[in-house]
Amino acid sequence: MINTIIFDLGEVYINGLKGVEYLLEKELGIRAEEIYPHTQGPDLIAFFYGEITEVEYWKRVISKTGWKISVERLKELVRLNFTEVDGTEDIIKSLKKRGYRLGLLSDHGKEWIEHCKDKFGFHKLFHSTLFSFEIAMIKVQKKGFKILIDKMNVLPENCLFIDDNPKNLVPAKEIGMRTILFNDVKKLEKELKDINLL
Repeated sequence: MINTIIFDLGEVYINGLKGVEYLLEKELGIRAEEIYPHTQGPDLIAFFYGEITEVEYWKRVISKTGWKISVERLKELVRLNFTEVDGTEDIIKSLKKRGYRLGLLSDHGKEWIEHCKDKFGFHKLFHSTLFSFEIAMIKVQKKGFKILIDKMNVLPENCLFIDDNPKNLVPAKEIGMRTILFNDVKKLEKELKDINLL
């Protein structure tokens, strides 16, 4: 029986780095689809692992791309892009009222999480949170799931994990969790109702 629901953060509750390429398109005069790949890769993972700071991450991006933009402007634009996904908070509050234990497992950078905590206070809705920079690993490595469920003192078979990235659902399934691929809020609401959680 499901008694614990674990959410991803980026693109599920808060729009994250994805989409900042459209803001950068105007600044750089480069097409968004050419910008996006340069924001991904090993440097982003190093930032998510807590191995480098946000400033170092953006410095590396600028160094590799030659973009004519300051680190401060990049920091400003990514923060402008952090907005709440309409409707997710309402679903989480409804689940909390129904008595489910709520967790959050997110691959994210320390400075971005600090900003989003201050701006949105999202962390207050969850019984427990775990971020990649705290454990120096990301979700595809599986161990993060085990750390969170141990922290929450729950069994994997009693957990549902919700994420927008299919790759992140694989390790959750492998340890025995039920999963939902997040596409949009209405679809999530329907899927939760279909399994009698809402």
